[in-house]
Amino acid sequence: MPALSLDAFWDAVAASRLVADGQLPQLRVACEADAGAAAAEADKQTALAAQWLVRQGVLTLWQAKRLTRSGGGSFFIGGYRLLDKREHLHGGDIYRGLHEPTQRKVALVPLDRKACERVEVWTEVVNRTERAAQTTDPALSRTWALEEADSGRFIVAEDLPGPSLAED
Repeated sequence: MPALSLDAFWDAVAASRLVADGQLPQLRVACEADAGAAAAEADKQTALAAQWLVRQGVLTLWQAKRLTRSGGGSFFIGGYRLLDKREHLHGGDIYRGLHEPTQRKVALVPLDRKACERVEVWTEVVNRTERAAQTTDPALSRTWALEEADSGRFIVAEDLPGPSLAED
């Protein structure tokens, strides 16, 4: 897959909603002045701009990689901004996220849409989520909610710092 052009990358950043529209022109000017992205060879411009945005704390590394590889995708689930993606030990994905209204960092576990349509599966998910929310063991992450957005249902849990068990 060819790298995105610098203009296509900035268009993808704008479309991602990760940066306020009013900030984008100033960020681009500052990036090109500081990182030299506009003056670099064409195949390195996008990478330099993405690296600069990560260093400035505007994007996470995962967001930058996703924008440079595919040019976008959704970076939000409901009221949560997706910061990072990790694979779950038993399959599936877990996202590190930020609850925009409260600025609380959370873990988001998307649930299989088709499986949740089956009554017995959904009942088990609800029961397990309720039990997990009642758990007070400090060794376990706290489960806060079972929510639904346009993209489907998901579990909201405490975001534990450190590497995932899959990375050890």
